[in-house]
Amino acid sequence: MATATRPDQSQQTVNLAFESHYDMPRRTELPVRGELPTWLAGQLLRNGPGRWKFDGSEVNHWFDGMSLVHSFDIADGRVHYMNRFIESRAYKQFRSSGELSLSEFASDPCRTRFQRIQSVFRPQVTDNPAINAMKFGEHHIALSETPMAYEFDPTTLETVGVAYENPDTFATAHPHLDGASGELLNLSCKFGPRSSQSFFRVQPDTLAQMRIARLKRQHPTYQHSFGMSGRWLIFTEFPFRVNPLDILRSGRPFIENFEFHPEEGTKITLIDRETGAIGGEWQAEPGFCFHHVNAWEEGEDVVVDLCRFEDVSIVENLYLEKIREAGYPEDSAAYLHRYRLKPGAERAEEHRVSEEPIELPRINYKENNCRPYSYVYGVGMGHDGGVPFDRLVKIDATWGSATIWREDNCLVGEPVFVAAPDAKAEDDGVLLSLALDGEAERSMLLVLDARDMTELARAEISRAVPPGFHGNFSRS
Repeated sequence: MATATRPDQSQQTVNLAFESHYDMPRRTELPVRGELPTWLAGQLLRNGPGRWKFDGSEVNHWFDGMSLVHSFDIADGRVHYMNRFIESRAYKQFRSSGELSLSEFASDPCRTRFQRIQSVFRPQVTDNPAINAMKFGEHHIALSETPMAYEFDPTTLETVGVAYENPDTFATAHPHLDGASGELLNLSCKFGPRSSQSFFRVQPDTLAQMRIARLKRQHPTYQHSFGMSGRWLIFTEFPFRVNPLDILRSGRPFIENFEFHPEEGTKITLIDRETGAIGGEWQAEPGFCFHHVNAWEEGEDVVVDLCRFEDVSIVENLYLEKIREAGYPEDSAAYLHRYRLKPGAERAEEHRVSEEPIELPRINYKENNCRPYSYVYGVGMGHDGGVPFDRLVKIDATWGSATIWREDNCLVGEPVFVAAPDAKAEDDGVLLSLALDGEAERSMLLVLDARDMTELARAEISRAVPPGFHGNFSRS
């Protein structure tokens, strides 16, 4: 696999992003360079791994770091910042003992064969919610691929406790919100003698859960997200699957039991959001995906956009040892990919929308989720490899053209779109990204004009903090 050698400064930027950090629980005003829009007022919550090591013991993978929630309170042109670790059982045990005690995505505590057998019937999987943060009803939750979501106080970021727990073994970190009912919809997976993957909904007030559909799967596929249109839930099964018995027999960490079978291709299934009935199945080319972008209906056709990798090498490339090497695979990139599902057809029509790499995608969700859209924002990387996620990108989903913001030795996080209150166009608003300036050795809240990707302002943190994965903005 081709790699590119990083200059020393770029290597330092990457290393800063993956150092283990202490929290900053005191609310602090940040100096602002530039000018924030007068209408921008609310709270940006971010989540992601913030600590990978305690007392010399370190996890193996980017995904396995302990959940660190960031808060940016924005009002009257000022920004206040704080962060705090979620007090999950995994975090507290790791902190107190200095050793991992629960199975993470790609890191596993040393266990006897008997303990592994026990774990099949009483899984000791992590409760570390290190991927996403959002406001759901009146609850503020941090979540990951664990079956539970943790609630935290939005003012202090102190952990309140488990908000809800799904009875299955895992659930995706990317639920959808129903704009009409306010319900949360998600996809879960249960491993066992009768494995299955299920869609379910959660009520915003009571947090009660109800299953929508259950699909039996002997060898379930790995699912990090799913698609949703106005009528359909979209189950995209890339051929990265596991025999649940291998989790028992192998003694390997969770994700290392999955195998890529490109000869099987990809299977896409539509499930009715209300009834749970299957609306059709389509075959497609093999590949892999973490993140869906959007889906909508055009007559009887369903169109699905997602960020697609050619294979599953990205999973291996996100091991900490790999990330910290002096190079990054130039072909380990995802691209905006589109499927068209036509009734009666056996195969999906599919094509790459843009030649610009993109991951951690975001759209104008409130106005365009489940509808045709024009723009997707995300993080990208140069075509010659080097620093991963060294630019913010805006892709025209109709024509495939791209507009880029980039700064030397800067590693960027997911851009969150915030629409202007009187927006006249889909891209009338700003992008908020937690970025790391490697040369200055400090992080910042970066604010861009979403229309042309020009910088409006940056609020600088006194030291470097990890950019994390995902988050959401709530208006005041």
